[in-house]
Amino acid sequence: MEKPEIFHEPAREISRAALKIAIGGGFSLIAGLASQVLTAYLFGAGAEMDAFFTSLTIPLYLQIVLLGGLPFVVIPAFIREESSGHENEAWSLTGTMIYVTLAVLMVSACLGAIFSRQIIDLSAPGFGEQKAKLASQMLTLLMFTVPFSGLGTFTSGVENVRGRFFWPAAATAIGSVGNVVTLFLLHPLIGPMSLAWGNLFSTILFACVTTIPVIRHGWKNLMPVSDPRINELLKLIAPFILFGLITNSRLIFERYFASPLPDGQLSYIGYAFKIANIFVMLLASSIASAYFPAMARAFSLKGIQGLVKQAEDGLRITLALGFPVVIITSVLSIPLVKLFFERGAFLSSTTLAVSSLIPIVMINEVLFRMITNMIGRTFFVIKDTLTTNLISSVTIVIYIIFAYFLTKIWGYWGLALAQPIQVSISILLMCILLYRKIQTFPFLALMKCSAKYIAFGILAGLIAWFSITSTSHISTIFQLAIGIISSSTVYLGLLYWFEKNTALTIFEMTGIIRIYSIIKNRFHPIEQIPLQ
Repeated sequence: MEKPEIFHEPAREISRAALKIAIGGGFSLIAGLASQVLTAYLFGAGAEMDAFFTSLTIPLYLQIVLLGGLPFVVIPAFIREESSGHENEAWSLTGTMIYVTLAVLMVSACLGAIFSRQIIDLSAPGFGEQKAKLASQMLTLLMFTVPFSGLGTFTSGVENVRGRFFWPAAATAIGSVGNVVTLFLLHPLIGPMSLAWGNLFSTILFACVTTIPVIRHGWKNLMPVSDPRINELLKLIAPFILFGLITNSRLIFERYFASPLPDGQLSYIGYAFKIANIFVMLLASSIASAYFPAMARAFSLKGIQGLVKQAEDGLRITLALGFPVVIITSVLSIPLVKLFFERGAFLSSTTLAVSSLIPIVMINEVLFRMITNMIGRTFFVIKDTLTTNLISSVTIVIYIIFAYFLTKIWGYWGLALAQPIQVSISILLMCILLYRKIQTFPFLALMKCSAKYIAFGILAGLIAWFSITSTSHISTIFQLAIGIISSSTVYLGLLYWFEKNTALTIFEMTGIIRIYSIIKNRFHPIEQIPLQ
């Protein structure tokens, strides 16, 4: 019997790439959770964690601003050169951009380290002297995560183009292991500064995993910066940097508005982000990273029609996974936080505060990020790096207004709510402009699918709620297991019944089909036909 079209190449290649990324992300997830559990046990949610989260702001801001658009510009350029038979030029371009990127990031790191105290005083004026001093000491060290993070981000994209997805996804796991070891060794000696040292060592290990293979491949020569191809890349990257200074200032404003809040409340948001980051690693990164090279190749070979087909497939899978994950995780938020964090210095009252933020953070960091990742990449493939950045720059004003007023009304909860309000407006504007640019884009069909996925997700969420309320007498880990398995089974069953191809793609991406095949072959081995 003929296989469904969804399993034809290159769809199967994309699914397998997403599976490799998800498996690597799974290892990163486990190691990352170990790191987060240890951090919560040692420091809980107090002034030290507030200082740490604040000191991370500027390095993260620089990474997003200076590196956010780099893979989206360099990867299509690499593919164009390689597809044209110019492999040496593709690697020369890569080598040149690595050196340019490293130089810019190292200068930024040094400047940030020198002026660390001034930066903390400006970004967190509500901190007291002791908290500000600790944050500035941490920032001095954390600034040097920027160049290593840059190398890791850039070379991960290059490895994806080479068809290598597992190790770039698993690189974070290796870094997290380094963070755990550093915290164990240094916490008794230097206390909260072990957080900064652990983060730095983690970033160095992360960068080594993907940078070493790229350097080992090497390049025969470098392109001069005056080369038209380098100039084109720099022009395409410029909007990311210029607009990124504005769009990502949300990170700074968030810390600014949070600094007068009582000790620990900024940490509530930070821990909620850690829960959401589990699904960012498994879903948001894997699907977008797997589809982006395929979208670039489809556009190179078939033009707009090929791009639209790949982008539609990616968005359909994104929505089919995003909605139920957000709904089910929100229902299970209290046992999730309790299982991962509630021990040592992390109190039950903190669990309730963090879990109340989970639905808000999950909508923004998982669902909205997955959607913007796919829509944004569609613009980037057609060399439009201006539109999405312009939208984000304009809507940052919306964030500032809502963050200011909602923080005054609802404190940390209102501060968390401001971002999804901003991003929802950004998504709407991106969809309108993408439709005007590519009028064949099937937004109406995707909206109909979304209604279906939401309905299935709500039903699955009710199953999860019933599962945890009826099993409150058993341990948290078994509560979660029952809730996740029952709700996921209901959702995937409904999806398979109504959208078989979409369900099969998810089964392929998550490895369910491969596990089923292994079990089937184990108990029903293929009969051997004797040779004639």
